[in-house]
Amino acid sequence: TQGGQGPDVPWRALAWALSTLGGVLTVGSVRMLLLTLGFHRWRAGRARAKDAQLLVDALLHPRALARVGLFGLGFATVTLAVTAQFWGLELAGLAFAVSGAWLAGPAWLIHLSMSSPEERD
Repeated sequence: TQGGQGPDVPWRALAWALSTLGGVLTVGSVRMLLLTLGFHRWRAGRARAKDAQLLVDALLHPRALARVGLFGLGFATVTLAVTAQFWGLELAGLAFAVSGAWLAGPAWLIHLSMSSPEERD
């Protein structure tokens, strides 16, 4: 990838910062949206309270968390698109792949769809 080729790549530090920000925002935003989903499933009696404990304990508001998650996902998309435009699709793809959102998001979604309100020992 161009971002990792060496000091001759222009604005290498900016490429690293944008790709890192895009990857971190992707996984964090997906987690925020899935916490909100877990909260709504808990209120409907289809998930456990510990699946969205911060929201159940009223430490965060679900609507505000969903908005922040959507904004973060949009901003992550923009940062990864800028990275792909100026430093190559390989660097943006690598940032997304390393974030783990492609694996963690579906895993959390499967967990929420399988969890039941009763506690398991």
